[in-house]
Amino acid sequence: MGRIPLDQVEAFVAAARLGNLTRAAERMHLTVSALSHRMRQLEERLGQQLLARGPRGVELTPEGRRLYEAVGGPLDAIAQALQRASARRRGRSMTISLIPSMATAWLVPRLPSFLAAHPDLALSLQSSTHVVDFEREPVDLALRLGGGNWPGVRAELLFDEWLV
Repeated sequence: MGRIPLDQVEAFVAAARLGNLTRAAERMHLTVSALSHRMRQLEERLGQQLLARGPRGVELTPEGRRLYEAVGGPLDAIAQALQRASARRRGRSMTISLIPSMATAWLVPRLPSFLAAHPDLALSLQSSTHVVDFEREPVDLALRLGGGNWPGVRAELLFDEWLV
């Protein structure tokens, strides 16, 4: 079969996970056309349709489900291993996922003093509104608005929000 088309497999996994080509393309920093092109190449290479495109997004075909189950986890493991290797090279690192309004109004104004107190920390911010899957995403902590009733995570109240 030759060289493994990791860019195509990565596009497939993103589309399968998100169920939407537009969101998958955004996640991969691609245009929808580029993502679709990668998907088409993978389907042609395998000789089977992996995703069924519909009005509300995409769904996995039975062949797509089998491929996703086989490659989704290992692709996550590769990403996590690369993240850990990169963190060891840089020293200590932390990835924080937070909603855009919390980043601009609360965290960013506090960053200069925090980073001055922790100069050896490599900090990465991800602005996102989706609920983080800590098992699959290289995120150390997430800041969200809500009641804290998210399964599988330990939530702590940072502050109350008041709208005037």
